[in-house]
Amino acid sequence: MKICKGKHELVSFIGLILLLVFVAAPSAQAATVANLRVTNASVGSVSLAWDQWTGAGAGNYNLYWGTSSGTYPGYANVSPVTTTSYTVTGLTPGVTYYFMITYETYTVGESAYSNEVSKTVPTATCTYSISPVSQSAGSGGGAGSVTVTAPAGCAWTATSSAGWITITSGSSGSGNGTANYSVQANTGTSSRTGTLTVAGQTATITQGGAAATASADVTLSWDRNAESTIVGYKLYYGAASGSYQTSASCGNTTTYTVTGLGAGTYYFAVTASDSAGRFLLSASPPRAQAEPGAWR
Repeated sequence: MKICKGKHELVSFIGLILLLVFVAAPSAQAATVANLRVTNASVGSVSLAWDQWTGAGAGNYNLYWGTSSGTYPGYANVSPVTTTSYTVTGLTPGVTYYFMITYETYTVGESAYSNEVSKTVPTATCTYSISPVSQSAGSGGGAGSVTVTAPAGCAWTATSSAGWITITSGSSGSGNGTANYSVQANTGTSSRTGTLTVAGQTATITQGGAAATASADVTLSWDRNAESTIVGYKLYYGAASGSYQTSASCGNTTTYTVTGLGAGTYYFAVTASDSAGRFLLSASPPRAQAEPGAWR
């Protein structure tokens, strides 16, 4: 009985010690990282800081974030434990994010959650510039581009005010980008100007006209025929000597103006007609004067 009593007392004594140890030992899950706070925020990022955990055995911090309170799909491992700040990047401007942090030990594992903090990510102050602001195109048409410089997240569009200018790619974008366009051929002889509106800025496109066809007016004169019966003259001209594809009745005058001749060399001859209807050579070959242009 004494032996049994002694064993019973010994077991009770050991159990009491274990109970006291269990009650006195602090729970690792009850401790948390203190004073999590937002220190700064910019477009797409939030900076946080916290008080350093000075307990034994801590190896790193676990930083969590998400767009709903208590739900944290985002994660970053922050080490060593002397680190007390971190910047989360790649966040969506205008969206509110919630943040929480824990520490982790090699023996016990992860601590309880810290306090939760939240921050709405700032949106960008959108300023735009384009280059170049003016361009020229030949009468045959062609292609060009306008480069946009803008902060990340700043949206823009590109449109044309002229039917002969077409946006081929980059009609919309965000941040830096390029709008490409094509210019149709200009069959008219006059130049024309159109504009593109890119990121709220104006780019001017000037296109030259097609080359005009050269033309000239040629005035000719000749000596009057000595025959007293002459009643009129007829002028002949063409692009080859002795071959006159065109004629004009000049009346009983010794001068005539041929209009609308294209550039090139022309040959002229004149005849006289009498009252009997006969055609005679004039007293002298015609003399020509160009007004203005090339006739040679």
